This record gives sequence, C-alpha cells and structure tokens, in this order.
Amino acid sequence: MNLLFHHVCKDLRHSRWLIVLTWLTAACILWLPASLVEKRVEVMQWLPYISCGAWVLVFLTAGRIVQLDAPRRDTAFLRSRPFSSSDWLASKLSSCLILILPMALLQVAMVLVTGLRPEFIDLLLIFFEEMLAFCVVMTLALAIATRSKTYSNFIGTTMVIFFAAYIIFVMYMIAEKQLARTTKSEWSYDNEYLKLSRLLITQVIAVLGLAGGLFLCMRARRPERLAAVISSTVMIAALAWFFWPLNFVKTFTRPEATAPRSEWPDLSKLKLSFREQESWSQKKAGSVPARFSFSDGVYNDTTYRRISGHTQLDGLPEEWFAFPNSFEYELSLTNGKTFSGRYTASAGLWELMALPLVGMALPWDKSTNPLCDVELAEFPLPKAADAMTGAKLRGNVHVPFKRPVILGRLPLRAAASTKIGNRHISITEVERNDMEIRYKLAIEQLRVLTRGDWYSESHRRIEFLAVNVAKREFLRQGSAESSGRSFGHYSLQFLDFSQTIHRDLTKEHDGGIIPEDWLNGAELLIVGDEFGGTLSQSFDFSEVTLSNP
Repeated sequence: MNLLFHHVCKDLRHSRWLIVLTWLTAACILWLPASLVEKRVEVMQWLPYISCGAWVLVFLTAGRIVQLDAPRRDTAFLRSRPFSSSDWLASKLSSCLILILPMALLQVAMVLVTGLRPEFIDLLLIFFEEMLAFCVVMTLALAIATRSKTYSNFIGTTMVIFFAAYIIFVMYMIAEKQLARTTKSEWSYDNEYLKLSRLLITQVIAVLGLAGGLFLCMRARRPERLAAVISSTVMIAALAWFFWPLNFVKTFTRPEATAPRSEWPDLSKLKLSFREQESWSQKKAGSVPARFSFSDGVYNDTTYRRISGHTQLDGLPEEWFAFPNSFEYELSLTNGKTFSGRYTASAGLWELMALPLVGMALPWDKSTNPLCDVELAEFPLPKAADAMTGAKLRGNVHVPFKRPVILGRLPLRAAASTKIGNRHISITEVERNDMEIRYKLAIEQLRVLTRGDWYSESHRRIEFLAVNVAKREFLRQGSAESSGRSFGHYSLQFLDFSQTIHRDLTKEHDGGIIPEDWLNGAELLIVGDEFGGTLSQSFDFSEVTLSNP
C-alpha cells in the first residue's frame, strides 16, 4: 500500500467518529428544503447556528488529525518512522480535504434539492466559495496544531487567539464607526464588487500563506516558526482587505438585461436641458421661478442637503423611461470650502410602467415631461451655513433609459407559482374583503456571492402588479410588509401586499367596495426592465443659492 495513502487512512480511522459528527452537523442544512415553504423562514433562523457548529467541528477535527502526529508531540510518528516532512504535510492536507469536500458538496446539494435549477457555473461558484471558507478554517487549525505539544494545548491556544481576535475586531469596528462619522459613505455596484473581491483574496492569501509556511517550517523541522508565519499571513491578509485594487468579482457578474441595440433610443435626437420651474409653494408666496430644489437628510448626525436641477427631456420614444441614477460634481463655496464626489444608485422600473404592455393606459400623461428633475450634488449643511449664496456647481449627470418587460404572469390565486431565472415565486395566500385585496408571495432565490449578492439573472429588480385586464383595472398598493431570511447561498422572502383597486376614471367607485367577482380573471404580472443606453450631460452653474427661495 502506498505510504501516503496508508497515513490518510490511519488519520481518518483514528478520528472517524468526530468526522462523522462533523458531516452529520453539516447535513442538517438539508432540513431547509425538506420543510414546507411556509415554515422555511422559521427554519432558516437556526441554520446559521448549524453552520457555525460545522465550522467549529471542522476546526477541532482538523486539529485532532494533525495534532496526533504533530512534530512537537512526544509520541509523534515522525520521531520514530522514516517519513519525510513533505509527505507528512501532504497526508494531513489530504485527510483534511477529504473532511471538508462532502461539506461543500452538501451546500450544492441543498440548492439543487430546492428545485431552483441554477446554472452550472453558479454551482461551481458556490462549491468554490464553500471550499475556500473551509480551507481557511482547516489551514488555521493545521498551523496551530502543528506547533502544539498536546491537544489540550491546541484548544487553549485557540481560545487565546479567538479572544484576542475578538478584541481586535471590536476595536476595529469602534474605530471605523468613529472615522466614518466624518464622511458620508458612497454606494455603488462597483464598490460592492470590490469589497467582495477583497474578501475573497483575503481568504486565498490566508490559505496559501499558512499552507506555504507549514511546508517551509516542516522542511526545516522548526514548527516554532509558525507563530511568525501566522503573524505575517495575517498582516498580508489585512493589507489585502483594505487595499486590494483588482475588482475581479465584477467579471463574474451578469450584465443588466439589455434590449437589442437596434431598438435603443437614438441618443443624438434626445435633448436634456436645464430650466427654471415655479413650484406650488413659490406660486403661493409670489416668488420667482428657480433652477434648483433642495432636500435635507441626516447621516451620522450630520445634515446633508441634496441639490436637484429642474430639467426637460425631449425626443424620448414612448416605451422608454428615464432615470437620473448617477452624477459627479464639484461644489465651490464662497467661504473657500470645496466639496466633490460621485453618486451611483440602482435604477429600476416602477410597477405601473408595465400597464401599457397589457393594454391599459398609464394613470398620468407621460408625454408632458418624462424627466422633471435630476439630482446634481449634496453637501454637509453645517459646513456651508455661512456661504449659502454665490456657490459654483459643475459636473456631469448620467441618465440611463429603460423599458418594462413582463417576465411572467400567473393567476392571482393561492398555490399558483412560476419560475423566473433562479427565482421560484409562488402565491401562498389570497384574501378579498369589501375594501381591499390581500395576497402573499414567497420568493425563493439563489444568492451567489461572486455574482454581487444580487439576483442571479440579469434583471436585478423585479416588481409585481396585480391586474384584471377584462375589467381594465389594477391594484394600487396600499401597504406592504416583507420578511425573510438568508442562509449561505439561499434566501427566502415573504411579501405581504394589502392593496385596493385603482379604477378607470370613467367608472364609478361604488363607495370603494371591491366586487366579489374581481378575482375572476385577475393576474399577477412579474415585471422587469431592459437597458437601452445612457445619456451623459455636463452642467456648470455659477451664483448658486443653496436654499429654496
């Protein structure tokens, strides 16, 4: 029998009961797909504890496998057998990989059992991420166990490192919170992808650093050097966490759903112009029309004022809608202070924009002005209190164009369901009373972290619209509640809508009473959007007054 294979079998045999316990704990995640959909939100609150328990058992099992033959142990196999340190390390790594491989496969199996039918590349990404996380735990346990004389010494050292890491983490969170109070954080898809890139590369550095350090230390028969290896690896991983520049996760993400280029709006025929507008309050006060409007919000106990410019967009085809979702700006005040930055938000369709697709008119006249105003900049109000007039504002605004698309439709009744990409959407409850209709949705979805932690298909957002085409009526949202939980790469959300009918203006409202037969023929539309290009417009204003007249 091959000597390496012999050592792997010996390790697995000596720790077989602990290995079986670890696998059984990890297999408890199959409790989720085995339960009823209505009960899964309650079940999912326990799954993080199962996951943490599996991590702890992986750490203890890997530590035991390694510690039984640790070089500093009095009864270590290396002391009395002609077995090279390189082969010893290879056998331990092989044993630990056999330990964690079924656990990563269980995560993949859990997604498959739910019936979501994800793409093969998604399953590969899930498997890779799970293996990477378990490898971090495994190599850390291997490094600590290699330089421990006994298993109890391994447990004690682990507890000391854990509490030290916990204290450092708490101090870091407190410091980050205090430092973040001075600036308003910027959100964008690119930033989120970069954060995830840094997280993944940190894990890769931890695995490679510890495994490589173990190999070098074992070749020199100096396991006490592992303390320096662990410290160096932690320092390099920390630097990567903060400063890693390559946003490689973005390459794994699916692009937005895009309409055929031949159907995009002709950007050369579009005209976005800034104008003056007189609001209702200005008319009442007798003020002159203004170019800007302002709104205030509080972030970290600091009031920020957002500047919006009144605009007019001409030449946009009827089926397209405009969204002012990003801008870059530079604001110069008369007190010498300058503020600059950029803002990126997700632009998604409103559900009522799908009404023309089912032959129902919009409840407003879209042709008057599809883009009334755009956001241009924001600034901390306390730092500009003494310079509210005479400011200079310049920058660029980016306006994307989208059109609605119906991804699916199903009858508005309990137990109706459909699949949209990697999401399984089902109506669990429908109830009508005299004044409203209430329906509840269960949305099961796959969350692949290397896809940006958003929906796995190209439609990043979906909306729901309940209609009765025969009656030419739709439900207007009165109230909505959502609840849900996530575990690993799977999440479940419940949406509870209580809505009332928005009737045709030519019909009587019947005192707000909903007819008993309204649900006959009613449908639930699942609406997404398609991207059709972005219009960029520069702006440069002087003598800006930073408050409403």
